[in-house]
This record gives sequence, structure tokens and C-alpha cells, in this order.
Amino acid sequence: MYMNDTERRKLFDAVAVKRKEALAGKYSLEKRKQMAVDMIEANGIQIGDPLMDKLADFVLLDDLTNRDALKARVPDSFLSERQLERRRAREVAFKEFD
Repeated sequence: MYMNDTERRKLFDAVAVKRKEALAGKYSLEKRKQMAVDMIEANGIQIGDPLMDKLADFVLLDDLTNRDALKARVPDSFLSERQLERRRAREVAFKEFD
């Protein structure tokens, strides 16, 4: 299904609105997955489409918002010497992971 620019913009805006609602805690992970599947099937979105990337960010919202906490839990054995030094100095934000 071909979408013109206006339709695509509306879909991007709709995903942005739903993302804000999800950040507020309105949707569970399962609900976000189902919403993304429904939008993909209804609009014929294909892999490689930027809209698919936007939907992936919407579904993986919890992982993206907890990225700093996730970085802090990386086992020391996976860190380079520089990263380990920074961790020991209690620096949480590792530029190597950004």
C-alpha cells in the first residue's frame, strides 16, 4: 500500500502521541506490541521504512528509558580498562556505549 506524505506525517504524529502516552505509563509492553502490529498490518509498513524504526522505538520504550540503569548493570568483565576506571570513579555515563 502506497502512502502519500500527508498520510505518513499523520502516522508519525500518531506514533509520537502514543509514545508520550506510553511514557506516562498508559500502555503495557504487550499493548504496545499489539498496537504496533495493528498499525503495520493496517498500513502495509515494510521493513526498512523509517516508520518501522519509529514503531520499534515505541515498543522498546522501557529499554530506551532505562538505558543508563542498564549500562550501570553491565558486568565488569565486559568493560575495557578505561570503562572500568570510570566505573570505579563512579561515573555512570560511558561515552563508549552512547
